[in-house]
Amino acid sequence: MEDERWPGGQEWRNQTVPPDSTTTQIQDLVSNTNYTVLIAGRTGKGVGASTTVYIYIRATLEPELHRNTELAVISVVSFLVIVTCVVAVLLCLRILRLRNNSPSVFQGGPGSHDDGIVADSLFDPSAK
Repeated sequence: MEDERWPGGQEWRNQTVPPDSTTTQIQDLVSNTNYTVLIAGRTGKGVGASTTVYIYIRATLEPELHRNTELAVISVVSFLVIVTCVVAVLLCLRILRLRNNSPSVFQGGPGSHDDGIVADSLFDPSAK
């Protein structure tokens, strides 16, 4: 059967290749994506003759692999959220401890202590 994609070629369908004769590893696939791989090679057909063979492979990732990837992403994000919360709590505790141990650093300045002058002048009609 002549194939219009390859002049002089023939398209084979449903041909099985033993797994010990060839192996292929494809990495960094995106989940839920179809991939088409074209493998071109030559096979001998007698002395000095050769035939070009085209093999198309369509692969879809299994749902279990997709779930494992999602679980890994969720685990990493959860870990980062927990670390962020722990750091925030530790910072809050540290700030509270600093405020309790050194009140002069966070309190003070003009008008922060009551020497009676401000209160007396507010209620004294003669003070202007």
